[in-house]
Amino acid sequence: MSGCERVMKAAIIHLNVRARTIADLETALVIQSLHRKNGLSQVEIAALLDRHKSFVCRRLQLVEKLSEDVIEHLKLGLINITIGRQLTRLPAGSQAKALCTILKYRFTGSE
Repeated sequence: MSGCERVMKAAIIHLNVRARTIADLETALVIQSLHRKNGLSQVEIAALLDRHKSFVCRRLQLVEKLSEDVIEHLKLGLINITIGRQLTRLPAGSQAKALCTILKYRFTGSE
């Protein structure tokens, strides 16, 4: 495949979403790269991916509002994405305590 860097990043998401081989966290990391490294706005990324701007906003929150410890637990599969989304609502300083409680009591995303 040939094309500019941002088109290739969009292709990563498009091709893997259809095959269902890309996780929300991986999608979020590609979107963050488009936003930070390529300088695209959230609206431009949404248009490039043919998604709503709220999709882009939620994915950015996933990687930018979570503490590194929570992201590492997501990458390792120790917590699921639903729990990760819920933890984005907390300040970064409170996420570690919440994560410990979630792991200790084995809470699910709905709990």
